Amino acid sequence: MESSVDSKRNQSSNGAYGEDILSNLPVRAGLNLFNDELVKYQGFWFPGIIVEGILRAQRHFQANSSDIFLCTAPKTGTTWMKTLTFAIVLRTTTCNHCNPLLSKSPQDLLRNLITKDPENPLIPTHIPFSYLPKSVSDPSSSWYWKASLDQPDKVLFLKYEEMKEDTAFYVAKLAGFIGYGFTSEEKRDGVVEKIVRMCSFDHLRNLEVNKNGKF
Repeated sequence: MESSVDSKRNQSSNGAYGEDILSNLPVRAGLNLFNDELVKYQGFWFPGIIVEGILRAQRHFQANSSDIFLCTAPKTGTTWMKTLTFAIVLRTTTCNHCNPLLSKSPQDLLRNLITKDPENPLIPTHIPFSYLPKSVSDPSSSWYWKASLDQPDKVLFLKYEEMKEDTAFYVAKLAGFIGYGFTSEEKRDGVVEKIVRMCSFDHLRNLEVNKNGKF
């Protein structure tokens, strides 16, 4: 049953993508990270500015076999996961002192469901599993945990608390899962530990880009 604060979205034509759908969705006021109204789409409440991107992705995005999706709820270690995964994937193509993570925020380095970067397979998103484009979510598993049980070769479920407890172990596990496993030589040379240190909160917060820019 809808709350009394629910209403139908009533907007004038502004050329926004999917406005024919957006104009008929229930909305309600609510506090959220984007200081925006909440819009109910397919049974889930999203910040209003998110729904248009979801519609565009669902209609047009085509997944590639090399794509790696980082799917998290907001404020659950997303930036840390972006940084770790980026460092894993690019470790063989960049040197330590010229790593892009030293001068740019992960938000500036990773694409999303709308933009394409053929040289970077990483795609972060906060969209629930069942709302991803069909080329990503088929077969239709309802939640990431269930999807990780049904498709263990396609979905890896990681917990923030466990990753904090033994980061090196989970970095190695993540690297192997996404096809960028560490060689015996890399393990002997301490590459895993170097990535853990470079992506640690203490190291990230002291970088100039994170002191003066948006992170």
